[in-house]
This record gives sequence, C-alpha cells and structure tokens, in this order.
Amino acid sequence: MPPCHHLESALFGGDEVAMMKSVNMPTLFLWAGNDSEIYIKEGAGKKALEATGGQVVEFGDMLHGWVSRGDVADKKVKRDFEKSVNLMFDFLQKNMNLRKCACM
Repeated sequence: MPPCHHLESALFGGDEVAMMKSVNMPTLFLWAGNDSEIYIKEGAGKKALEATGGQVVEFGDMLHGWVSRGDVADKKVKRDFEKSVNLMFDFLQKNMNLRKCACM
C-alpha cells in the first residue's frame, strides 16, 4: 500500500481506520518515526491490518521515505534499509509463494 493512506481523512474527509478495516489481504507497513501513530502500539490502524494477517514493523529512528530515498551512507539508515528489504522479501515470499534468489 502506498504511503498516502492518510489522505483518506486529510483530503477526502473519510475515516482512515475504516479504510484500513476494509483491506482484505495481508499488508506490510514499515512505520517511520514521523508516521501516524495509529499504526503502532495498540493503535486502531495496526489492529485493522493485523486482523487480515498484515504486519506493522516500527522503525522509530527513521523518517518517512527512508527506504526509497534515505542516505545509506548513514549507518542507521543503511541498517534499517537492509532490514526493510529483507522484511519485504520475506513478506512477499510468504504471501505470494516466491522463491528466494541467490541475490538475497
């Protein structure tokens, strides 16, 4: 899911949690420290995603967008980038029956 789910309420006046409850497949959220808090601890967004087999992984030291545009010269960014890529691959492998390639 793209990181624009918050637009449901901010732009369209909808209910973001209700939208998350309508998701009917496992979804992986890689939460950054400046992302919405409804996806951490016992937040309603996190509970909604977990109800469909989804998962939220917290990266509290990171800022939104670190996976696609973070500076991997920074040791923390590199560490969490590598962890996130492995989490994504494992998630896809589990949910789409992908085979692990030699590059991983």
